Amino acid sequence: MEKFNKQMLDLMRNHDHAAPLPGELRDVLDAGIVESCQTFIFKSFYSDNVQSCLKFGRLRDLSGFEYTQNKIHLEDYCKKDNVVSVAFNFLDELTLVLQNAFVQKPVILVLSFQLDSEFGDLASVTFYCEREGQSVIDMKSIDGYSHPLFVRLID
Repeated sequence: MEKFNKQMLDLMRNHDHAAPLPGELRDVLDAGIVESCQTFIFKSFYSDNVQSCLKFGRLRDLSGFEYTQNKIHLEDYCKKDNVVSVAFNFLDELTLVLQNAFVQKPVILVLSFQLDSEFGDLASVTFYCEREGQSVIDMKSIDGYSHPLFVRLID
């Protein structure tokens, strides 16, 4: 299932589906996903600090933790003029990685943009597992977000 707000419509229509992923983004995807303490984190972002938080932090919101740990700012990896295309293509590639990662829970992927003519467009992608009582993005109120937002549920 996919949901998006009105601000996302033009971006969805006008991006280049053939834009290649920069090598560093490809490396993040190729490294895969690691499972630790009932969470799923990009292996490239998994560190001793993350492991300590999971084992000793007694986290109450695992979905929120995944959301923050898996967030990747795509403008740091690509040219400013193709951030939108790279973002959508990364989202599609990440979907395939997660579908093959044997995650036993529904996964929510979030793509968001901040469009700025002065400083350049910003884009981020993140993901988290859907858990009861741990809501990060309310899919029913996506239209209330001021920036372009796209959410994909992998069930």
